Amino acid sequence: MQYIVIAAIGIILIAASVKLFHQKITAPSTIFLAGYAISALFAYFGSGSWHDERELSGDTIVMVVGTMLSFFAGSTIINLFRIRKKKSIENNKANKKEALRIIRVDALILMILGVVLLGTVVMEYMDLRGICAKYSCSASSLSDLIGFYRFKSYLFVDDGENLSFLTQQLIKISNIIIFSSIYIFINNLLLKDGVKRNIPYVIFAILSIPIALLQSGRSNLLAFIIGAVVIYVYLYERNNNSEFKISKIVKKIAPVGIVVIILFYASGALIGREAKGDIDDYTTFYYGCPIPSLNIALRTGQDDDIELTPLQNSMRGIGKSLGKIGINTDQSKKNSLRFITLGDYYSNVYTSGYKLYLDFGLILSFFFTFVSGMTYGLIFKLCNKKGSIVLLIFYSMCVYRLLDSARSDGFYSTFLTTTTLVNYAMTYLMVKILFREREKNERV
Repeated sequence: MQYIVIAAIGIILIAASVKLFHQKITAPSTIFLAGYAISALFAYFGSGSWHDERELSGDTIVMVVGTMLSFFAGSTIINLFRIRKKKSIENNKANKKEALRIIRVDALILMILGVVLLGTVVMEYMDLRGICAKYSCSASSLSDLIGFYRFKSYLFVDDGENLSFLTQQLIKISNIIIFSSIYIFINNLLLKDGVKRNIPYVIFAILSIPIALLQSGRSNLLAFIIGAVVIYVYLYERNNNSEFKISKIVKKIAPVGIVVIILFYASGALIGREAKGDIDDYTTFYYGCPIPSLNIALRTGQDDDIELTPLQNSMRGIGKSLGKIGINTDQSKKNSLRFITLGDYYSNVYTSGYKLYLDFGLILSFFFTFVSGMTYGLIFKLCNKKGSIVLLIFYSMCVYRLLDSARSDGFYSTFLTTTTLVNYAMTYLMVKILFREREKNERV
């Protein structure tokens, strides 16, 4: 019942965000809260099946609800400032936003981008083969190869294996190409341009599957899908000059969610991950395990032997960035939390606030969550205010972190890094290349 209450709080806050504070359904607070609400519901469905944490402690409830409220407050304050201080100005600007127009990209540029994407797939595969050969593994299939890399990677092993520097850079470029292609495809489709004229972008989107799965995880693939949904909603609202209603979510986006769940379950075998239990248990565990895990962790405590500083743990992204400019923060220590048992499964994700709580205590964990809410809210505000293609694509690349916050923090660990600045600069350049035929007075 407590899981239902947490989910209900999330839904109420979403309704307040949309109805009372006039935030869009693609706003950071809406996505963040939806992630927590879904996670709580999945935990409820898994109760008695893959976990026995039917009763949540007061500490768990306070941390989860407090984290939700903190992010909601941070994101909403940014939106309230816009409404109270600049409502009339921004409404005028919104009315002046140019209508969508069909986008055409030179055939030569499309060929170059296609070569980059195919080259990324090849480089990923060659890297996996090289790592396998290094350990003389006998991978008999692609799934075995990916699975071997996963368990030799930095995700599980101190000083573990990683893809080469060149491959990592190609992946960054490929991600931007794919998100930009998704934007163009959806834009043209909304303008009734037809699929046949936009086949290259469909091919680029399909290539996101091997690029994501060869990294031994499915989160990157989910990021493409969720980012595509955000781009679709944004462009739909702009093209129709109307808000995307909740009823349309049920009709158009919910079926996509069902397909995603099926693909998520089926793709486990492709990356060497054995699916325990049926599809219901497997999918509800993946996204529903954080709150039961948090309940156990708060009750039993973390017994890791290694002492970590905040820059090595919750603020690891900042620590790595400081290291790049010559400030040693010793990132050699692994910051993964211990695994706990939930039925036949193992979990080491404890919601976005847990590492902050370990490093700074409860109150400061809420403060840092509040700051992340303000930051994401500011990005989204600028995206809507300027109608910028660059900001929209950049935001769509970040959205998965918001939804995944119910599992773990992605703001201080991966967003606040020099890599994010590089990604934004690369996105800006890519948009300039792809949209160079657009009129000069339209914002990109």
